[in-house]
Order: sequence, then C-alpha cells, then structure tokens
Amino acid sequence: MSGGMGVASGFRARACIPGNIRALASGVRTIRPPQVNRMAHGLGDRDKAVIGATIAVLALNFLALQPATPLRALNNGVPILPETGDGHRSVAAAVAGFLEETELTKKPKTLAAYTTALNYFSESCRKLCLHEIERYDLLKFVGFLRDEKQQSPRSVYNKFETVMTFLKANGIRGLVGKNDRPRYTRGRARDV
Repeated sequence: MSGGMGVASGFRARACIPGNIRALASGVRTIRPPQVNRMAHGLGDRDKAVIGATIAVLALNFLALQPATPLRALNNGVPILPETGDGHRSVAAAVAGFLEETELTKKPKTLAAYTTALNYFSESCRKLCLHEIERYDLLKFVGFLRDEKQQSPRSVYNKFETVMTFLKANGIRGLVGKNDRPRYTRGRARDV
C-alpha cells in the first residue's frame, strides 16, 4: 500500500484542507492529512490502520449529520446522473447546476433560501427526470410544505415560486394555472 494506509472496506478519508477530512465512497486507500502523518510517525502499520479507520468513521459521522444536498453529494463522490440515456436531464443534476449558478450570481441568503426550497421539492417529488415533473407534483409539493413541514402561507408561496423559477430556468413552463398557485394574505404595514 503505497502512500497511505488501509481503512474500513469501501471508504477512504481524504484531506481537503489540513485537518479537514471527508469520506468518499470508493474502495481504495486513505490519504492522510499532515497532522496524522506527524502523529503516525514511528507507529506500526496496525496502529496506523486504526488511526485511518477512526478518521474515516469520524468523517462519515460528520457527513451523516449534515443536511443532504446535491452539491454535497457531488463533493462526496456520490454520482448524480447529468442525463439519462435518452438525453433528458435528471432532477438532481439540474438542481445542482441551478444552485451552482445561483451561488455565482446571487447573495448568500438567496442561495440559502433556494437550497432549502429545492431540497424540500426533491424530498416531496420522487421523479428522476425533469421532463417527468407535472402539475400534480407541484400541487403535492404545496401540500407537503403546508402539512408535513408546517410552513406558513407566505413561506409556502415563496418556496413554490423558487421551484417555479428553477423549472423556468430549465425550460419547463405552463405546468400550473393561476388558481393552482398558493395564496397568502398580506399583512398590514406596521406602524413605526
């Protein structure tokens, strides 16, 4: 094993920035960050393997606590199919691309709102390809936000509009009519 030590089958830990570890689903060796190299100097192969396995487990536990996003999945080596065999784009790849573009052009707060809305949409809609999304999926999304996520009417409206922006950016228009869109009652302006 050149350049690293073996760890639990199926995973490896990789140093991104010294001290930051992330686990990647693959089945090869571990590349140790500088701190582990210094710490492991003079230890036997068995001790090094224990250190590597511990780092990999800690990294996996850290990732398990993080909210799942398509960008995180891509960063961690989970494949997201950009297109199906017939040239149609997958929902996950489209979301990842849209959020990547949004990160370049919008403020961080906007990116956070878009990410939340699209994560909720991905959670409620199990369609694999963009061309499969239909009116019923959007109506189901509104109910999901209202009933399962217990969002206020204004939040439901905002998240719905974000999903509609995402679909429009991917060339999908005209799925919902005027009466299908969520409504909310505007509050009166507060007296200062």
